[in-house]
Amino acid sequence: MPSEAIKQWTMPSSTNPAKKYTVQMHVDGSFSCNCPRWIFKKVASRICPHIIGIKSVLRLDEVDDIIRSPQPVAKRKITFVGD
Repeated sequence: MPSEAIKQWTMPSSTNPAKKYTVQMHVDGSFSCNCPRWIFKKVASRICPHIIGIKSVLRLDEVDDIIRSPQPVAKRKITFVGD
């Protein structure tokens, strides 16, 4: 059972725009969704398109934060092997 939800989003169904599903992020960092694909998948690492969408947006927000940050971002030297 997931821990307490700390954030929540509503996502539309990809097959029926009239349906909406709720994605929750929990205190322990896990995600859950109330769509049938997530509910009925019985593996520990279950995921659905709605969770993938939310995680993608969260990653883009992190990139935006880095871009707007006044702190310089450390540069990394890239070495090509085999040239």
